[in-house]
Amino acid sequence: MMGVLASKRTFVGGIHLLGSPFRNRTAFATAKTFSESPIDRISTILDSNSKNNVASAPPLMMMGRQDTSYSSSSTQNNNITTLEDLSKRLSQEYDNLPALTTSRGISEGNHTRGEIMQVLASELGTNHDSILKAAQSYSNLTPEASDIVSHRRTQLATKLREACTPQYEQLFHNIMAENSHVGIRFFVQLRQDLLQYIRMHRDDDESRSEELPYLKQLDASLKVRLATWFSADMIEIRRITYEGTSADVIEKIATKEAVHPMQSLDDLRRRLGPDKRVFCAFHPSLPEEPLCFVHVALRSFIPSSMDQVLSDNTTSTTTTDNYKSTTPPTVATFYSISSTQPGLSGIDLGQVVIKRATQLLQQELASLETFVTLSPLTRFRSWLQDKLKQNQDGGTFVDSDFLSDHDLELLRFAFQCSPEEDVAALFLKHLEDPWTLMSSSEYASSLEPLLTKLAARYVVLEKHRRKPLEGVARFHLANGAEVHRLNYMADTSRKGLHNSLGIMVNYQYNLKTVNKNRDRHAQDWTIPVQKAVKRWLLL
Repeated sequence: MMGVLASKRTFVGGIHLLGSPFRNRTAFATAKTFSESPIDRISTILDSNSKNNVASAPPLMMMGRQDTSYSSSSTQNNNITTLEDLSKRLSQEYDNLPALTTSRGISEGNHTRGEIMQVLASELGTNHDSILKAAQSYSNLTPEASDIVSHRRTQLATKLREACTPQYEQLFHNIMAENSHVGIRFFVQLRQDLLQYIRMHRDDDESRSEELPYLKQLDASLKVRLATWFSADMIEIRRITYEGTSADVIEKIATKEAVHPMQSLDDLRRRLGPDKRVFCAFHPSLPEEPLCFVHVALRSFIPSSMDQVLSDNTTSTTTTDNYKSTTPPTVATFYSISSTQPGLSGIDLGQVVIKRATQLLQQELASLETFVTLSPLTRFRSWLQDKLKQNQDGGTFVDSDFLSDHDLELLRFAFQCSPEEDVAALFLKHLEDPWTLMSSSEYASSLEPLLTKLAARYVVLEKHRRKPLEGVARFHLANGAEVHRLNYMADTSRKGLHNSLGIMVNYQYNLKTVNKNRDRHAQDWTIPVQKAVKRWLLL
């Protein structure tokens, strides 16, 4: 069946639609007939879901239901669904489709969002045969110079460009032309689902592996569009306040805080207090939907712990318009930044939020001189466990560059074990329960120099494809920050101990060097490190 579909040419809505590039794939055996076009297939999915919704709706809901020109009946009265019809229906009805629950939705015949994405990626994507044919025609053109040849070369170049352009691009263009606000919301949700669907395919059996490139091509196309629509010029930054921001927006920020989860309503009030700031990114098409937000603490010193950040600093007289303290704040500490939209993954809204927040803080508080972060080491403990496992060889630790003889002696002293015992294996065992390990003041004190040294190595030296292994470091260093200081036992929450053994790092945004740092890092991955951290790398 699929061989026939792959070779069949169908003209629908003014676009030349080719069959699926996934040939002979059972995943696409759900096509109703040989002649059903990709656009009709998507329309059928929407029709089926619409019927199910009407059938399951209570009588009162059905009485109040409003007909639209894109109902299933309109499709049934037409043998062919036009691209324009589909553009309107898809963006408006996609949210009504069942959410993704399993990678097997298509083969089981369920009308899911996943089936929509399969059709988009496979049957409305690029067709390799068409690309090869257009490329061959272009390469066979005679090299002689003449007006006729030049005109022919331009024609063939245009055909090659059209062949390389996925056919869903026209569908996406129509959706935005019809209603950009509805379209942007649809595309954010579509990409969120697509990223989840790609993960499903990676976890599925090998028979689906060849479909991934087409799904990834669809993701790349969506990402380019979203990066344009969510560029810095389109983003609005607002300060979030308890009194001036809607309860709905505040609730979304509270529930989507990813770094330091809210503990209570009082905790929320403290984070919106006069010695704190919260700045959030919004888009004109999603005016009440937080996209990315940053929490800031105003202090007269660089905080070395979360306790210093979250403590109430509002007990004295007012020295600025909104800040209460005995002295004006000189340090702004970005202690949490969270993105709320999985569909915008890979689009750097965090950089925009931090840059604009810095500008707004400078305008509000002339006393501010220093801009730093207090950031977690999100994978430090798991990285340490992996390194210890990799270097075990029959009871002997083999990587002296990672743990020197002096380091092993320090561990023996901390754990009070004999020279004959495998102290690295004992250390690894203790790391399985970081709460118990670091809650012991004796262990925590004894391990401080070693863990701080290893944390310095993890932040500055450990790389993946030349980029810092630590994701938070990768973000701040790419934006021009420098590694300022490591802080031991800075986050003693369960999450902080589980992920980073309580260690946090200050990245500093030196406004005089931030642009230079960003350019050098982009060019050769240079990591600027201040003396307080360098000394740990020399031990």
